[in-house]
Amino acid sequence: MERKPYLVAVSGEDVAESTFLLTAAEADAFAFVAATLAEVHNRPGTPLLSIEEAA
Repeated sequence: MERKPYLVAVSGEDVAESTFLLTAAEADAFAFVAATLAEVHNRPGTPLLSIEEAA
């Protein structure tokens, strides 16, 4: 499987970003978790997760 660079960011009180080489399936898993966290973000202390393909 081909791996591509993806920028993964976690934000809460601070922001952390890293670039990872992921397969499409791994990126989809991150995206699923990000969407799940976004649904419950109205709870205090819940972090936001984002993933996007890096240029």
